[in-house]
Amino acid sequence: MKTVGFSEYVRLHINARRAEDDQFIPPAWYKQHTMRDDLYAFVEQKLPTKELEQALFNGIPVEIHGTHPLYATEIMLSVGYTDIEEIHTERTDFYVGFSPLPPRFFWATDKTGQRKLLMAVTPGKDYVAHFAELVRYFCHQHFYDPSKTLQIVRYPDVETELTNWSGLDHGFVTPGDRIIMGHVTELEQEMHAAVAQGEVTLLSNAQNPFYGSKRYRTKTGEVINLVSAHYSYWGNMAGLIAERLCELGASEIIYVSKVGTLTNADDVYSRVFAPVRFAALDREQISTVVQVENTLCNSYPELNSNMHVSVATIMEETFRQREIASTIGSTTIDMETAHIALAIDKWNKNSTTKVRFGSLHFASDYLHPDDKPCGCKTFNLATDKTALAMEKHSVVVSEMMQYMLGHIGLTTLKPLKTVPALDHQLQLLAAAA
Repeated sequence: MKTVGFSEYVRLHINARRAEDDQFIPPAWYKQHTMRDDLYAFVEQKLPTKELEQALFNGIPVEIHGTHPLYATEIMLSVGYTDIEEIHTERTDFYVGFSPLPPRFFWATDKTGQRKLLMAVTPGKDYVAHFAELVRYFCHQHFYDPSKTLQIVRYPDVETELTNWSGLDHGFVTPGDRIIMGHVTELEQEMHAAVAQGEVTLLSNAQNPFYGSKRYRTKTGEVINLVSAHYSYWGNMAGLIAERLCELGASEIIYVSKVGTLTNADDVYSRVFAPVRFAALDREQISTVVQVENTLCNSYPELNSNMHVSVATIMEETFRQREIASTIGSTTIDMETAHIALAIDKWNKNSTTKVRFGSLHFASDYLHPDDKPCGCKTFNLATDKTALAMEKHSVVVSEMMQYMLGHIGLTTLKPLKTVPALDHQLQLLAAAA
């Protein structure tokens, strides 16, 4: 659980790399996005729009820095920024407890006296690219050229040393642990009840500024370890974490999360997916495809959903990318799962100790296949915080938790709550609009 000293963390920022304009998607792709007319609303939720508009209008430079938001102020001071004033948004103010820390935003003055708008984003190659794409889209929508006002600064040493400086070590994981990542808060509630009923024993409860771990021993002697992160391990960061968990001796790594679905709109918040083939999709290029045994499919063969793809950014989820994913048989899409599967597959091919992999998901959004009217309005990443979406979310997550409890041998699958038909829910949506 020991993190590196702050001075050592600062030294990891010496090697700074600025992203070039041609590394990002062309603006023409925006009109081909699977979120269609809801794309702007989604982007707007993630940014300090008032301050960003102010900066663009007044010619104030905007910088995105790939450094952990927790230490953002200290890092900015260490590289010479002064008069640092944090910008509070609804999203940053909503942050509570041990949930992933969102990006932080600041006004600051550099060494030359230039006032700037700074954004501190968790240091991962894909996540920095994702956030940069959001800001670039916002610039284009307001008729500003991002190449003239926006700078993206990555720190490769901070990225590659992620699990070292954040202290992911044997203080959190003991050899033989069955690791569960992702939606662990809901499962923790179930485990708390299991402790009260004498089904499991709480062995340890560890935390540092970046991770949490609760380890439970079952009556069969197995150890179930709920591992949570204090940051969004988006994209390639998920692979780095999975690799470290393998090194620490995990016997099984299970990832439970939300995904987008390519099947049909009715599957949003109603179907549970368990893929067995995984691909990394870099914009319009399939880089890697692996088949990894999904232990959840061993427990529940009916959940097998075949292929899953992971991409780097939401902004690249165009009709063309969706078509490519569909062509190889993908039913679901996200940013993390394939990276975890690929890391475990690589470990198993190069190590004498083998790590099992489990993957269980629900769909929070449907990726439209084209821009033609579909005759319906469904949920997506811009509408997933509505009361109706949250109600459906609660039901399907409860269903997943029952699958998980059965998988780890604590209980048989309980009767599931019934979910109103989608047509009825869409009628409720329309009435509420």
